[in-house]
Amino acid sequence: MPIGSTRSWNLTINPADAQKFALMSMIQAFAKSLESEPQSADETRYNAKRYNQLLSTLTSLDAQVARVLSPVQETVTPSNMRWIHGELRMRAAAMGTYMIPNALPSFLQMFSSLSSSGFIQTMSPFPVLSELKPILDGLGLSEKWWQAAVSLSLVELLVYKGVERFNLKPTPGHNWDFYAKLGKLAEYRKRQAQPFDEPMIGALKGARNIVIHSGKEPTENGQRDIMKYLKELHRAISQ
Repeated sequence: MPIGSTRSWNLTINPADAQKFALMSMIQAFAKSLESEPQSADETRYNAKRYNQLLSTLTSLDAQVARVLSPVQETVTPSNMRWIHGELRMRAAAMGTYMIPNALPSFLQMFSSLSSSGFIQTMSPFPVLSELKPILDGLGLSEKWWQAAVSLSLVELLVYKGVERFNLKPTPGHNWDFYAKLGKLAEYRKRQAQPFDEPMIGALKGARNIVIHSGKEPTENGQRDIMKYLKELHRAISQ
């Protein structure tokens, strides 16, 4: 559908939920930046300010956040920077977990409708998303990147939900990160004689590296794959 069309859209989504998904993409990128140990107190101070800004934005959307998350101190010295860095990593992870929404099926329905219609090429009908455009522009990130980042955020949420629902546990002595959880979920599905599409794990790893970690747009095929596997994961944990 061309930009500027007057066709109406019957899509039900809470604007606050939509903005939370956009924030999730930013929080993922922030959490990723904390994986490396800090090199200076200035770097940690900068990250503390970033966390507090994200928390302030999220609290403006949902006042209940203040009951479980609090600001981190921005007075950073060489003697306390590693402790504050550890707090930031823990709180960024907690922030991402808190943002698992109740409106996930509605959001997936909306995103699927936009994708199949071709209307996904523009964010103009959604003022709450358009408000993020200056931030994206300032970071050199396009709307296409945002769409892929939101989809990958949903992928991560679905993987965590699947691990929780099926009570999957880590292998002793191994990391329990996103990829380990996705692998465990794939093993579980295979035992249930409902295996995932064979290329899925590799494709999602590649997409996350391109979009979330490198800040680059996926290809058209990559975008289609992300949506395909997002829907497959949603079906897997909904059964």
